[in-house]
Parts: sequence; structure tokens; C-alpha cells
Amino acid sequence: MKSQMFSRLLPLGVITLAALLAGWLIASKPASEPVTAQEKAWLVRVMAVEPGDYAPSLALYGRIDSLWTTRLSAVVEADVITVPQMAGDAVQRDQVLLQLDDQEAQLRLTQATAQLAEAQAQVQTEHIRHQANQAALPREQRLLNLARSAEQRLRKLVSNRVTAQSALDNARQLVQQRAITLTARKQQISEHTTRLAAAQARVTQAEAAQQQTELAVQHCRITAPFNGIISQVSVAPGQRVRPGEVLMQLYDTDAWIVRTPVPERYTAHLRRALAAGDTLVATGRLGEQQIQARLHRLGGEVVVGTGSLEAVFMIQNKPPGLAQGQFITLHLDLPVLHNVVSVPPTALYGSHRLYHLDDEQRLQPVTVERLGEWRPPDQTTTRLLVRSPQLQPGMQLVVTQLPQAIKGLLVRPADG
Repeated sequence: MKSQMFSRLLPLGVITLAALLAGWLIASKPASEPVTAQEKAWLVRVMAVEPGDYAPSLALYGRIDSLWTTRLSAVVEADVITVPQMAGDAVQRDQVLLQLDDQEAQLRLTQATAQLAEAQAQVQTEHIRHQANQAALPREQRLLNLARSAEQRLRKLVSNRVTAQSALDNARQLVQQRAITLTARKQQISEHTTRLAAAQARVTQAEAAQQQTELAVQHCRITAPFNGIISQVSVAPGQRVRPGEVLMQLYDTDAWIVRTPVPERYTAHLRRALAAGDTLVATGRLGEQQIQARLHRLGGEVVVGTGSLEAVFMIQNKPPGLAQGQFITLHLDLPVLHNVVSVPPTALYGSHRLYHLDDEQRLQPVTVERLGEWRPPDQTTTRLLVRSPQLQPGMQLVVTQLPQAIKGLLVRPADG
């Protein structure tokens, strides 16, 4: 019986002993120090704020164009005879570009010349008629006086019954005829001025018709209105053209311009400079050629979808090889700005935010106004010009781009 009780208590004892041994081992284990997570400090480059005076340089991306582009249209209906110039050809002012058949125009000119000669002859005829009327007037007056004298004598003879009544009637009829003739002559003389004016008006009308047909003849010979390059030819020899139909298109090579959008934040500076009469010159390059362009004007409307105004620059040096549609980058030097800060492009986050270091080496945002770019004389890279009342001399600005940059981020200056 004792052996049975022993066999039952033995496993329980082993378990109790094992539990006591495990508790002792755990209690006797050396205590470990708690692990504390350390915040990472991101390595950055910094610069000190140094306000100064800078002339910003604005980078503009534009397209070369001509100030004048014209479409030459037909003025008369005629057949195309020759087209000596083709698209891409450089032409000089008054050079023949296209010849139309002028036979029909020449016939109309001959007819108009004949009508002018006829009108001029009518004016001369009116002068001759007036001179004849003036010469005949006193003679007809004398004839009327004679007829009246004869009537008086016959009236006395009839009253004395010396002659017949029929003779007196004939004399009275003659007096009336002479009076009518004299009145008609006076009317012709008084109407001379009106008839002469009408004849001269016909001369003027005929002269205008002749000049119009002369122009039609001249318009059969299409010439270049300026030195330029033909961009398009729309007709061919033998083709019948009608008034208003486009013949060809060309652009002026003596009036090269650059059209470029200007961000709206710079337009106030440019308008003040233009109003003050300042000359703003931008420079750029096309291959090996240096381009100099003067600001000519600013557009009056914001370009839809861009928030920019169009600026027109007149190219001053006109280097060879320019063509419409070429793209060019211009650098425009703006008037000097005072008390602004120059920073590298990597310092700017978004379009209006910088970061500076506080006393605990943590990032703090600064909202700035972007004023343009500035290129140091001895460097090829550009820097940004910014201004903000929060920027104080000596303030440490972060100039390294951190993708995770946020307010309060711990950083470590590279030089510290």
C-alpha cells in the first residue's frame, strides 16, 4: 500500500520540483536595460540668409515669328500665266511673285480710255456751244427789236386802212417767234454752268473707271510687299482665279519677333518698365548664333489655360537662318530688386515654400514670394530670387531636397 501511494506522489513531486527550479532560474536571470528608439537626423546642406540687391533674369520659352504675315489674293478674274517663285524661296521687295493674264484687263482699259476721251469731248463741245450762244444773243435781240418796229408801222397802216389786216397778223406772229427764240437762247446760256458741271462729272467718272482698269492691269502682276520668305503657294499655271482667292502667303524677314508667355507675377514689373521708357533686352541662342531681342509690348489678355500674358520681343541683330516656328529660350534681365535673397533651386519646395532650422535643428516652413532667377557672373547655373518678411539675416535655410520634408523634421547640417 505504501508502494502504491509512493508511485502516485512521485510524478506530482517531479512536477513541483521542476516548477520550483524554473521559477528559480527566471528569478535569478540578470535584468536587461530597456531599449529606447532614437530619432533619425537627416543630413542636409544649409546656407545663411544674406539679403542683397539683384537684377533678376527671367527665363522665357518662346517661338520665333514674323511681325507681318500676309496672304496675297487675286483682285481680278484671270488665268495664271507663270509662278516663278515657290514655297521656301526668299524674295525681295517688289520682286515678281506671280503673273496673271492681263489681256481682258487691257481690253477694259482701252474701253475706259475711249469713254474718257468721249467725256472730255463733251466738255469741249459745251464750251463751244456756250460761246456760240453768247455771240448769237445780241443778234437775236436786234431781230426781235426789228420785228417789233415793223409791227408798230403795220399797226398804223392798218388803222389808216392803207394795208390789210393779214399783214399785221403776220408781223405779230414774227414778233412772238423772235421772242421765243431769244428766250430759248437765254435759257441755254443760263444752263451752261449746269451742263458743264454734268459733263465734267462724266469726265471724272470716266477717269476713275480708267484708273480702276489701270489698277486691274497692275494687279495682274503680283509683287512682294516686303523682303520675306514664301510660306505657301496655292495656285498653279493655267489655273483660273477669281477676286478674293488666295494666291500665296509670305512673311516679313525684316521684322522678326519672339512670342513668349510671361507668368502673371512678372507682368507688373514689365509694365512699369515699359511705361517708364526703359529698354529691356533679352538674350538667347539658336545653335551657335546669339539672339538679342527688345521687349516691344505685352498682350492685353491672359492666355487661356496658362495664367500668362503674351510678350512680344523684337529681334535686334537679325542673324541669318531664322525661320518661323523655331523655339528659343530667352533670358530677360529685369530691373534691380532690393533686399531680396538668392537661393539655389533645390531650396524651393513647391512654388512658394522654403525650410529653415530652428534652435532644435528641426525644419520650419517659410512662405516666400518668387521674384525671378539670377545668374551669377562667374557661374553657369541659375539661382532663385525670393522675398519674405520671415527671412532674417543669418537664418539657416535648408538647400537639400528632402522628399519627406515636413514641419518639425529633425535634420543635421552637413557642415556641423
